[in-house]
Amino acid sequence: MVYRSPSPNEQRWRLLYELVEDLSRQRSGSDAIDTIIRDAQELVPGDRGLSMIRMEGRIPFCVRWPEYANGLVPQFNRYLNRRSPMYYDPPYTVLNPVDWFDYRESEYHVEFNVPLGIRYSVGVGIRDESSHDQYALFVHRSPRDAPFRDTDLAALSCIREPISNVLTLIGESSRRFERSVWEREADPRCDILSPRETEIAQLICRRLTMRAIACHLGISPRTVERHALHIYQKLDIPGRRALIRLCGNPDAV
Repeated sequence: MVYRSPSPNEQRWRLLYELVEDLSRQRSGSDAIDTIIRDAQELVPGDRGLSMIRMEGRIPFCVRWPEYANGLVPQFNRYLNRRSPMYYDPPYTVLNPVDWFDYRESEYHVEFNVPLGIRYSVGVGIRDESSHDQYALFVHRSPRDAPFRDTDLAALSCIREPISNVLTLIGESSRRFERSVWEREADPRCDILSPRETEIAQLICRRLTMRAIACHLGISPRTVERHALHIYQKLDIPGRRALIRLCGNPDAV
């Protein structure tokens, strides 16, 4: 029997799985997705990284992209998501290995994939068991990298369960934050956070930067900073670290 060394991509799939599995066992997952998307790019078996979308019906909305895509994420969430030539069917979304060159005439490919240097993609659906929300995780490669194969899809499918566990941890962290806010709101000296402020506070607790929050919500970083200042004033706390502790995640500061 001839021993065959695993390919670099196979090694990276294994390392990525081990990272996600480890994060899924943590008591708090508030920054786990960001760690996977932002800090583990050298482990991702695709040179254009990982992305995550949330499904609203059959329409995908960006949740996390590598930083290189920040400039186009607002356009994706406003209208390009409705122009994708691919069909997503939650809860078990599977994007078989695709060569976007086959869809080179589509508006989606021309306005989104080409500027981002994306040629190949593969993806699987993920269910957040705590909220029953539907997500999908994708890996992307440039024209310089190799096309995805069915074995890549099989490897990505193995990551589905630990990612689901991470999402559940994030949901639990958000609910702890909401309970803390409700307790504060019961104090007559404390103003009530607006829905937008609550949304931004939850994103801060997930350790997103002001710029990333602005990109996610389609508003300016200055507006996010203004909302953050109001949040700290209303909750009578000094800043981001105190807000994360209020969320019940002191280790994430």
